[in-house]
Amino acid sequence: ARGQNSIAVASGANYSLTKDNIKKAWERIDDIDFLIMPLETPADTILEAARLAKERQAKVILNPAPARSLTSELLSLVDVLAPNEHEILQISEQTIPDENELESAARLMISQGVKSVVTTLGDEGVSIIEHDQEEVRLSAYHVDVLDTTAAGDSFVAALAVGLDEGKSLIDTCQYANAVGALTVTKMGAQPSLPTRSEVEDFLNQQELE
Repeated sequence: ARGQNSIAVASGANYSLTKDNIKKAWERIDDIDFLIMPLETPADTILEAARLAKERQAKVILNPAPARSLTSELLSLVDVLAPNEHEILQISEQTIPDENELESAARLMISQGVKSVVTTLGDEGVSIIEHDQEEVRLSAYHVDVLDTTAAGDSFVAALAVGLDEGKSLIDTCQYANAVGALTVTKMGAQPSLPTRSEVEDFLNQQELE
């Protein structure tokens, strides 16, 4: 009734992925600008992909879902860590979900090598922490929530789009906020993803209001 979702994972083929699979696939991939990964495959495949991406000077965006412990080696290869408020507490092993605890959890990730942490906070917006910078909070766009499935996925995809177009991290997160907001107004995952024109129309409407 409140538009929230519950997700069960049956890993199946995802957990059959090996480092050799990654290496063979990489031989067929030309230059890339960004690598986006969740934590839905074995840890060694995620680390291998991150290493290969950095060899090609690509930026790594890690969405730590489903949340689990992350090594300092992997974190040192991450340009943007994009958890939600529950995941950042789990991966940092912080336990008190208040504002200061969220920030200290993100700072801990940065101390282990992450360049920036973007934490999605649902209807509370997003927290942005970059190395040696003050935390920035952006408010969420208020929409009628139908289904939150894929909101995080669309947000992370929009991060890559905005950064690839040369936007600052803050402007990118504002754009990604709009993408996530539009996603929750429709049912499902892929069917709910907005087009660029829908996002631009939405942002223009927000400015008018």
